[in-house]
Amino acid sequence: MHKEKVAIIGFGYIGTVIGAVLADKGFDIYGIDTSQYIIDSIKSGKSPYNEPGLDELIAIYTKNGRLKISHDASIIKDCSVYIITVGTPLSDDFTADMSQIHNAIKSILPYLSNDALLILKSTVPPFTTSDYIASIVEATGLNVKLAFCPERMAEGNAIKDFMTIPVVVGGINDESTDAAAEFWRCALNVEIISVDNSTVAEFVKLADNLWIDLNIALANELAKLADKMSVDVLQVIYAANSLPKGSSNVNILTPSVGVGGYCLTKDPWFVQHFGNQYDLKLFLPKTGRIINDSMPYYSDMLIDDILKKKVYSAVTVHLNLPHFRLQYFAKSS
Repeated sequence: MHKEKVAIIGFGYIGTVIGAVLADKGFDIYGIDTSQYIIDSIKSGKSPYNEPGLDELIAIYTKNGRLKISHDASIIKDCSVYIITVGTPLSDDFTADMSQIHNAIKSILPYLSNDALLILKSTVPPFTTSDYIASIVEATGLNVKLAFCPERMAEGNAIKDFMTIPVVVGGINDESTDAAAEFWRCALNVEIISVDNSTVAEFVKLADNLWIDLNIALANELAKLADKMSVDVLQVIYAANSLPKGSSNVNILTPSVGVGGYCLTKDPWFVQHFGNQYDLKLFLPKTGRIINDSMPYYSDMLIDDILKKKVYSAVTVHLNLPHFRLQYFAKSS
């Protein structure tokens, strides 16, 4: 399957990492994006994003012609694999803004071929792939294999994550699941977790990010309480995480000034809204968001209090705020 032509629709952070890594794995990559800045950056051999190792890969594969990008969708006309990685922002009503998904699908329809593989990696509400996207693709009359494979990489470690973390695959039918699984197995040689259908795979992404957001919310609540008690919350968490539970240990994450990243601040709201659609009153997604959204203000109050009291520790990496260490603010900013 190497040297197969792969189209990547949406060369944002995720699309750029995927394109650069797959080019490094021997695939011919054809990307399309609407941002002239991104296009100009890639064509000049530079990454539009600050991600370790990404500049080097882009420089190599734009130079040798294996990685190409354009705003003109006709560049993808001879591809057999299509990967959609456009954004799904949070709308004012806390639903997913699907406009970029819609535009991406419409832009590639004229170039889809029979037996093509279409993979959606954009985070979407459940049933998006099986209902919304499948209905558009099926109207072409082509036998397009369609699957959802959630993006699971973290900024700062994205290339390694993409190349090592198991890939979850869920198709609209068994043929689609098998085709997507075989593609990723050949491309990355990683563990493949095939699930029943695309809806399960979509839910996996939301479950992952909801867990992370809630875990950080737990850490932040513990930090607030520990601060009142004059207890070092980092010691509490370190010791608590030594308890074996299930197949691993308790794993409370680190408190911070909030939650960063594109997905964590919106995906729990997708879950909350989806519960509302089923007349199910969910408490955790909204609660986690409220807690984590409160942390920038809370952290600012801590810093302001310290400065007013003129409580200074040595200005080093071990500069201490009450039971928070500065290094953790730096990591999460």
